[in-house]
Amino acid sequence: MKAVRLQYTGGPREGEDQLKMETLALPTKEELTDDEVLIRVDHCGVCYRDLIDARGRNPLIKTPPMTLGHEMAGVILDAGKNALAHGFSKERRVVSRHNAPCEECFFCKQGQTPRCSNNLEYYYGLTHDGGYATHCVLHFRSLL
Repeated sequence: MKAVRLQYTGGPREGEDQLKMETLALPTKEELTDDEVLIRVDHCGVCYRDLIDARGRNPLIKTPPMTLGHEMAGVILDAGKNALAHGFSKERRVVSRHNAPCEECFFCKQGQTPRCSNNLEYYYGLTHDGGYATHCVLHFRSLL
């Protein structure tokens, strides 16, 4: 698969590309957890938060290289058993939230799912590779 990957944070450096197109291995069904789906990314929005993240101004961002992008839509190619049990089957068209809310914490119960901090490993483009790629692995709770 192809992905545009952030190589370093902090702004441009003379003679270095901050973003690079890379070829990565396509995740296999065996690599998905029970809660994950593999999508073919058809669209991914460009957001100002991506610029903030690239500048290193978000304390959650993992060490690059990583794939930015948290506003994506596509088609499910494979799904783990929990995702399937929640109706996320192959060939379903989906849109993703920027994170995968736990649905149990104070914020989630108040309808403030963007503030959920229980599933920090699924903040796309920050702690988990995002949608600036041909394919992306997502938690089923992030899907609409």
